[in-house]
Amino acid sequence: PYSAERYEIDIKSKSLKYNDRETLLRAREFVRLDPTYYKGYMFEGYYKYEHSSDYLGYKNAAIPLKKAFELFGKDYGNLLKSRYSSSDEYEVVEDRIWDYALITDKLMECYSNIDRPDSVIWLLNEYKKWDFQYDVLGADNYIAWTYHRNRYYTSDKFAFLHNTVDENVRTALDYLKQNLKKIEESSAVNTEALSWSMVQSSRLSVYHYLALVHDYMREPDSARYYYNLMMDYTMFSYNN
Repeated sequence: PYSAERYEIDIKSKSLKYNDRETLLRAREFVRLDPTYYKGYMFEGYYKYEHSSDYLGYKNAAIPLKKAFELFGKDYGNLLKSRYSSSDEYEVVEDRIWDYALITDKLMECYSNIDRPDSVIWLLNEYKKWDFQYDVLGADNYIAWTYHRNRYYTSDKFAFLHNTVDENVRTALDYLKQNLKKIEESSAVNTEALSWSMVQSSRLSVYHYLALVHDYMREPDSARYYYNLMMDYTMFSYNN
C-alpha cells in the first residue's frame, strides 16, 4: 500500500546521494517512518556498500540490502512482471525497476566480496524469476561469470557447480548464449518501447563476457569475433 509515510520517503529521497553522511541518517529516518518499505534499507545498504573495503564492511552492507530486496519483491512483484509496448508505459514502472536492479547489483557485489558465490547464484535466480521484458541488470551475464570465476572448484565446495572445469565453463557459455537469444527475441518490442541503444547495450554486455570467457579458454578466433563486435562502441575494453 502506498501511504503518506511512503510518499514522504519518496519525496525526501529524491535529492540523496548514496555516499553522503546525510544518506545514512535519512535511511534510518525512513525505516522509522515505515519499516516495511524497501527504501530505507536500500539507502542504508548502498551507503554502507560505498564505504566498505573489507569483509566485515561488505557483510554488514549485505544485511539491509537483502532486507530491501525481500521487501521489494513482496510489494512490487506484479510491477516487475509488467509488459510495455511504448515509452509512456515503461516510464510508469522505470524508477522501481531500476531500484530493484540497483539493490540486486549491490547485494551481488557484497556477496562476491565476501566469497559467497552460492549466494550470488541464489540472488540472481530470485531476481530472474520475474521474467523481465527488459533485464536492466543482465543477470545471466553475472551467473555466467560466477560459473567462470569458480570453474576450478566442484560441487563439493559450492553446490551450484559441476565437477570439471570444462563443464563449468560450458555452463557459463550456455547462460551467455541464452541471454543473447532472449535479447534478440524481444528486441523489436524493446526497441519500440525503450530504444535501440538500450537493446544494443544489452547485446554488448553479452559480447563483453563472451569475449572474456573465450580469452580464458584460449580460443582467440572466438574472442576476436566478439571483440570486433564491440570495437565501435564505448563498451570495448582495451585492458582485456
